[in-house]
Amino acid sequence: MRSILLAFLLTMTLGVDAQDSRIFDNTWYLHYMVIDGVNRVPPTLPNTAYADFFSNGDLYTAYCPEETGATILTFQSNDEFTFPGIGWLAGGCYSPYSSNYNMLYQNFWNYFNSIFSYEIIENGPLRTLIITNPDMDIAIFGDTIVLENPNFDKPALTVSPNPVSVNLLIAHELASEIHYMEIVSITGQRIRTITSNFNSIDVTALSPGIYFLRIRDAENGWYVRKFVKH
Repeated sequence: MRSILLAFLLTMTLGVDAQDSRIFDNTWYLHYMVIDGVNRVPPTLPNTAYADFFSNGDLYTAYCPEETGATILTFQSNDEFTFPGIGWLAGGCYSPYSSNYNMLYQNFWNYFNSIFSYEIIENGPLRTLIITNPDMDIAIFGDTIVLENPNFDKPALTVSPNPVSVNLLIAHELASEIHYMEIVSITGQRIRTITSNFNSIDVTALSPGIYFLRIRDAENGWYVRKFVKH
């Protein structure tokens, strides 16, 4: 299996310019994803979906063991990377794994020559890796295998008015306090980070267009809402 993936990698161009070296320190295990603002938890336990990053740019990742994907990353900065394509083995996804979740996971990665951003958060001895794809979907990985899935309720979180011209109002019933918010452009560029006054954001300086509001709570939960600036 690995030889097939290596053959695919050799057809690509290597580029490792700058990166947060902590991403290479261990295997990262998927905890959950946030797709279109909805938390999507892997349906099988123990959850061994993983991503392995290597200092030469190689990335190996899989949810179903027989459908491992491989590519070579170009690190644009210490928190962004791109890749020209990703090759998935077609070995099949069998019980106890979910073929639907496998498709969801592979689709998260299927944005070629586009910028993915990432962040590593340290909480004592534990590390969390948050990867955001160009569509602002998020995959949350940790450095330990998940033995028990988080029990997400569905908190109300709304942004209004939408479209907005002046002040974007945020109403929520999150169980944990908000740690910070980010406004991100549709191309993935971070426009602004908000660390206080989470109920209202002045957006008059934004150019007209589509944006995403990414919200991180104090327990490393992530929420994404789309809004339009007039």
